[in-house]
Amino acid sequence: MIKTIITLFFSAILFSSFAQHQIEEIACKEKRAHQSLMQLKLNDNTLNYDVKYHQFHWQVDPAEYYISGSVRTDFVPMENMNDIYFDLSSEMNVDSVIYNNQSISFSQGAEMVHVLFPDEILAGSLNELTIYYQGAPPSGGFGSFAAQTHNGAPVLWTLSEPYGARDWWPCKQDLNDKIDSIDVFITVP
Repeated sequence: MIKTIITLFFSAILFSSFAQHQIEEIACKEKRAHQSLMQLKLNDNTLNYDVKYHQFHWQVDPAEYYISGSVRTDFVPMENMNDIYFDLSSEMNVDSVIYNNQSISFSQGAEMVHVLFPDEILAGSLNELTIYYQGAPPSGGFGSFAAQTHNGAPVLWTLSEPYGARDWWPCKQDLNDKIDSIDVFITVP
């Protein structure tokens, strides 16, 4: 009886050790398979502010591969600043940027939006601006923004976090700056 218990005990230890090795091997294979996704290049131009809040207003029709809307961003500068950058696909078109209830200057290109403030913004102050935009997002292959059908009905969906948000909305594509809260409003037909 004791010999059986000891045999079972050592069998469990060997199996546990084998299972742990198998799990570690699977984890290593998964890490290698997804390593390219983990090499997200941060936009150095977006490192000087902290995003606190986003308010999304989107208009979509699941039958059309297109989005229009606005993204309000509340942020705190970490240094005095005259401008701010957001990551956004060049395939999306920014219509306007509103700051303090006024339209302000911006330029778009190279996968980003560059916004110019009329006056210097002080470090540590809470600010907000809203970017109005539209377009057909690029298909990045990661489910950033996708259109399909489900039971014959058109559907739109996204799996954009953490890598594809910039494909379809102006954001700070940085995994280290966690947004405190969001509100999402979607208008559909």
